[in-house]
Amino acid sequence: SCLTETADKIDAHMGKLNGLYDMVFTSDKQNFVVSHLVVHGNTICGFSEQKNFPEKDFLVHIESMLKFDGHKNYTIKVFTDIKKYTDRLDQLQDLEVENKYVNAVLETLKSVAL
Repeated sequence: SCLTETADKIDAHMGKLNGLYDMVFTSDKQNFVVSHLVVHGNTICGFSEQKNFPEKDFLVHIESMLKFDGHKNYTIKVFTDIKKYTDRLDQLQDLEVENKYVNAVLETLKSVAL
């Protein structure tokens, strides 16, 4: 799970963003441990404490799960550097986007995670 000090750093930058902690996504080939995920507009942004996080494989897996539930055209990025992630959270808060599908995307992500 997400370290307490990491969660505190993330919480300080969340504002009104919608996020999830401690997500483990499984595929036939591997597991993907994501400490935190945010959905904002058509962006899914995450942070993993695994320095060798297999981002490319994760993107393929999550994109297929989202498409299966009818969610298309999402940009997905997983950071392994907490400073870069919290900077991105700050940037996302400044973006004016339509968030009408955020809850549906969050539900899809929760349904495919352990």
